[in-house]
Amino acid sequence: MSAFCAKATNCRWHYLYSLITPPETEHCAPPMTATQLLIQIQSIFSLSAEDMVRICEHGDAKVAASQFDNAANDADWCSEELAIQFLNGFIVECRGASDKPPPIESQLTNNLIFRKIKIALGLQADDLLQMLADVEVVLSKHELSALFRKTDNKHYRPCSDELLEAFLASVRVNHYG
Repeated sequence: MSAFCAKATNCRWHYLYSLITPPETEHCAPPMTATQLLIQIQSIFSLSAEDMVRICEHGDAKVAASQFDNAANDADWCSEELAIQFLNGFIVECRGASDKPPPIESQLTNNLIFRKIKIALGLQADDLLQMLADVEVVLSKHELSALFRKTDNKHYRPCSDELLEAFLASVRVNHYG
C-alpha cells in the first residue's frame, strides 16, 4: 500500500486495495464452501438438478441429480475437486468443448472461481469493469489483470472474498442466466 493511503484512513484507494488484497494468509479460501458455490451458481443461472449433472459430466465428474436436490441440507457434500470439475464443465457448457484439456488445479481459490466464470461467460476486461461498477466496485484494468496472473508472477494479487462476492452479485444483476 502506498504511503499516501497509509496516512489517509478514509482514502478511496485504501478501500480499493483492500478489495484485491485479502488478509495475509497462505491460502485464500473461497468465501463460501464448495457446496455453497454450486448452489449460488445454480441459483444465478436458474439451473435444474439435471442441468447441474450435465455440467458436472462435461467436467468429467460423476454425480447424481439427488445430490443437488439435497445440497441445501448437507453443506459439505461437495469437495473442492468436484467444484473445480463443475467450473470446467461450466466453461464447456457455455462455450463448447476445447481441443485441449483444461488445466488441472488442485485448490479452489477466489481467483480460480473468478477466472473460470469469466471464461465461461466470455467476459472481457471492459465487461468486467462495467459489471463491477454496476455494484459500486471500481478497479483499474491493471488491478483486474493482476487477479488473473499466475501466482508466481510479481504482479499477481489474490482476490478478496468481498471482490468475489461483488463479482457474483454483478453477474446476478446483469442477468447472465
